[in-house]
This record gives sequence, C-alpha cells and structure tokens, in this order.
Amino acid sequence: TLRESVSCGPYSCFFFFFSYFVVFFFNDTATTEIYTLSLHDALPISEATGPDAREGGWVVSSQETGLVPVPPPFEGKGRAACLYRATDRGPQRDARVMFRLRLFAISSLLGVSACAGAHPPPADGAIVDDLGRTVTVDSPPNRIVALVPSVTDLILALGEGERLVARTRYDTDPRLAALPAVGGGLDPNIEAIIGLRPDLVVVWPGADQPLIGQLDAAGIAVYGAGSQSLEDQERHTRQIGRLLGVEARADSLLAHLDSSFAALATALAGVPVVSALYVAWHDPPMTTGPGTFVDSIMSVAGGRNIFDDAASDWPQVNMEEIVSRDPDVLILPVPTTSDSGGIAWVHQTPGWRDLRAVRTGRILLVDSELFSRPGPRIIDAAKQLAELLHPGVTGQ
Repeated sequence: TLRESVSCGPYSCFFFFFSYFVVFFFNDTATTEIYTLSLHDALPISEATGPDAREGGWVVSSQETGLVPVPPPFEGKGRAACLYRATDRGPQRDARVMFRLRLFAISSLLGVSACAGAHPPPADGAIVDDLGRTVTVDSPPNRIVALVPSVTDLILALGEGERLVARTRYDTDPRLAALPAVGGGLDPNIEAIIGLRPDLVVVWPGADQPLIGQLDAAGIAVYGAGSQSLEDQERHTRQIGRLLGVEARADSLLAHLDSSFAALATALAGVPVVSALYVAWHDPPMTTGPGTFVDSIMSVAGGRNIFDDAASDWPQVNMEEIVSRDPDVLILPVPTTSDSGGIAWVHQTPGWRDLRAVRTGRILLVDSELFSRPGPRIIDAAKQLAELLHPGVTGQ
C-alpha cells in the first residue's frame, strides 16, 4: 500500500513535554537568549542558508526570537540545522545549542507523531482531528486560517483558496501574497487571527493550549492536523473536504494521486531498486525511518531506505552504521536543487566522504519544500526523486 500509518507508543507524548525540561535545564546559564519552538510540518531539522531562509529546519533567527522552520542549503523545508542566535550579534553557530535543539526536535516529533495517532477511532461519520477532538461546524467555513502549510496547500488544491483569510510566514504560494501574515505555526499572532473573524482555524497538534483555549473561547472551530505519513495525508484530505463541503473534489484529488502513483509504478516496473539514505541532518546523522511519507516516497520512486528497519520515524544513527550499510545514493533536501554550495561537508567529513555514493558522485539534491510537506504535491516529490534515481525512465 502507498499509505502507511504513524507508529506510536503509549508514552511517546511524554517526550514532547520532557524535551522542554531537557533543553532548558541543561541550557548554558551564561546564555541569556530564550529559545521558543515553532514547528513546520513535523519533519526532521535541516540546515538554513541565513536568518531570512524560508523554512524546513529548526532555526533561531536573528530577525525574531525563537525557533522557526526554514529551508537550508542542505534543507529548506527538508532539514538539518544551522542555528542562529537571536541577538544583535548576528547569526552565529552554537554547537551546544544545536545539540540541545536537535534533541528537542527529535523528542517533539516523537510526541507530535504519537499524539496524532493515539486517540481512539472515531464514531461513524464523526470528524476527529489529531488533537483527538471531534470537530463540528454548523455550515462549511468560509473564512479559514490554516497554520499548517501542508493544509494550506491542500485547500488550494481543492480549489478553495478564496476561503483563506490569512497565511503563515511559510506560505509562499503567489496566490496567497495579498493575505495578511499571522506569524508561524506555533507562534501565531492570536489577536490578529481572532480579528480576522475566521470560522475555522487549522492548528498543529503541538500548539500551545492557550492558543487553542482562546480560539475555543472565541467560538472558533479548531482542527488539529499533523501529518507524518501518506495515510495521514489521505485522512486529512477526506476530512478537510468534508468540513468544506467539497467531498467530491477531495475524492477526485485522492483518485488523481492514486492514478499518478500507479502510473509512476508502471514506469518504474522492472528497474533495479537503489539503496538510499535520506540525510535529514549530518552531525550527528539523522534520517527517516519506516512509515513516514518520505520513506514511502523513496519506495514509490524506486529506492530503498537503508534505515527502513529503524525503531522511530526520524532516528539518529551513527556514522559507523551508515558506512556499514553503504547506500548507493545520498538524498539531500535543499532549497534550490541547482545550488550545491551548502553540501561541501559531505566531501570533507570523514565517514561521509568515504561512502560509495560520495566517491561516485551519486549525491541527489531534492527540493526541500516538496520533501517537507505531506500534502497534495507529494506526487511531485516522488516524480522528482524517481527521475534522479532512474534518469529517463519516467519521461520527466
């Protein structure tokens, strides 16, 4: 099956909150900066090109206090981590902070993933979101604020973009340019959102309770969405379609995705499977595990994730194990696939430079935005990767 479920455990949500304690308890007491978290589509972290990088990884921006998802040279909306200290001293790498935030990111992703899949199955006909709450609306909402970029993409793909009344700082589609920006996914301007009088707000499952509480108090419907797998993407497509009263369009969109995936599978029939490592971050190495939508895209595109036996969605792995498994190719998410300037480390770092994929030049740069948003453009990600793994086979 193309769609796979998110793995979770009964205690995984604990890690989301425990990570706050770990990060701040061990924070350098001489450091006065306060770091806050902002998630963009629950994915691993990635390297950013600067304080104005768009999204994809976990970045402390000199433009604002806090962690914000941004795309890196080796990520973009893909992940690794180039952290910027939020002070007037300008962007500075801080290895200790990077380590703490990577730990925070891993714990948070585990928590979000588990919380999204741990609630009981819904009653027939009920719409239950990733907060575990039943969502009801008196009529299809006409004023929507989506704080989850993949859901924004979904609403546009359903042809309902005119219902959106705001965008986040990570929504870059030209059709949204005229809309007011309300901040990020986990650090939105709640007063601005309420002032827009929306009748539906789509939030991250890891959103602050005060945010959700204020929206509830204002009588605004809330839908929590945190996709990790293709199965999640299908579920949210169907449920958003129902909420908006466009079930037929949602079904058509899913049918189109299914037929597109089937056509890609037909084009790749008989081609040799290529072993691959998706590099979410390189120091320490992190990658994607089984069941994530990135893992599924790799499989559909004619690749095999060398860590498809990992115990978590986004595991940290050791260099020795990577060298032992020695993948045919490395997949690196970057903001622009024509710019390889941010991946010099792969040719310079012991272990990485010794891999067969590096020695033979099989380093594949993929669009970090496509590979960080489990939305309707996942087929574009699969086609891009398929053409890189098997040039000429897909006819792209």
